[in-house]
Amino acid sequence: MYGFKSEAEKEEFIEYTKTSVVRTVYSKAVIGEKELNLKEYPKISHTAESFFGEFPTKTCELTVFDFEDDVDLNEKEITIYRGIEVNGKIVWVDMGLFSATPENITSNKTSRSISFKGNDRSVKFDTPHSESGISYPISLGNYLKCICNNVGVELFSSAFPLSEYMLTEAPNIKDGASEREVVARIAELGGAIAQITRDGKLKISAPADTG
Repeated sequence: MYGFKSEAEKEEFIEYTKTSVVRTVYSKAVIGEKELNLKEYPKISHTAESFFGEFPTKTCELTVFDFEDDVDLNEKEITIYRGIEVNGKIVWVDMGLFSATPENITSNKTSRSISFKGNDRSVKFDTPHSESGISYPISLGNYLKCICNNVGVELFSSAFPLSEYMLTEAPNIKDGASEREVVARIAELGGAIAQITRDGKLKISAPADTG
């Protein structure tokens, strides 16, 4: 439901956007239970070069205030929300989970702020491909599930285009290939694309389902 708390909230949101001309958009960023003090709206980007066989990274840039010198963004997952006021209340929709390494976090003591450029969990797949936990024969769906287990990311569903195809032996994967490359090729076989969902799971999606 793309981050809505209920189907009713989703329908109310859709009906409102059909009839309302003037809309006030809100944003917030949260670590755990702590809401950060945003200095500017987060900028989110997620693009692919083709309609299938891709596994792009969703990125987020934001700047937050750090008045008390107590904000730590290093490798912490931040949830970004977009909100719109519907019938007097703000409906929040989560836009994804993002984390950043120290080189992509900059503190400004003068303005008491921190700039952050984070990525979604797709970066966990930027590691060399491993056959750990994989035994043959194995379905393509279970093969992908093993990859997800190796990198520590949950698979949204083991049912996707060609997921029931059986691998009788290890596929011919070039030396040095990353898990991201293998996942992208699995998506390509079914004419689909790989993406990280807003709650941090790997999903193989047909072009019409990518949102």
